[in-house]
Amino acid sequence: IDEYFKFFVENTPPTILISTVQFSRNSIFRTKSTTLSLNVSDNEDNPSSLTVSAIVEDPEGGTETIMLDNKNDGSFEGTISVGANQPKGNYDVQISAEDSSGVNDTYYANFEVKNNPPKIYGFKINNQTLNTSLTVQYGELLTFTFNASDVEGIAFVTVSLLNTENEYFNITREYVENLNITIRTVDLSKGIWYVYV
Repeated sequence: IDEYFKFFVENTPPTILISTVQFSRNSIFRTKSTTLSLNVSDNEDNPSSLTVSAIVEDPEGGTETIMLDNKNDGSFEGTISVGANQPKGNYDVQISAEDSSGVNDTYYANFEVKNNPPKIYGFKINNQTLNTSLTVQYGELLTFTFNASDVEGIAFVTVSLLNTENEYFNITREYVENLNITIRTVDLSKGIWYVYV
């Protein structure tokens, strides 16, 4: 008597080689990008038939899916870009490698997104660029104008004055285009003051 038994041959899933998973930069500023690269092995499928995707989740739960480019040699690469308005913080990345049968392997990684610092290109006091010291009479006004930018936008500008007695005079204003900050010298003691913006 012949007997027959059923058995299943399962497909071996692809394997993400964890030691190869890397970001070109683990920490980036908004408006910048990082390149995710990794290698995948599969005992049954040709490397050209594998696909790798990455779900990128920001700190507020927003997600974006990117497909990594297949180099047809088991290596994959994809660029993750972060816009100026996206939140800063740690971004989680779920990486999935899938073969032609739909079997997959998953690995989790992360990278950091930081806020861009503002750039101060210069400022003027009473329409004068300060290459040297400025002398003003008691009772005159000091009017500050600024040349500055920030990818995410400038929220506030602070002018700090420090005299030789280590006394500070600070003034902060919400930034608007063509902002002027005026300081009355009658509010300052006589002497030498250093300016910090």
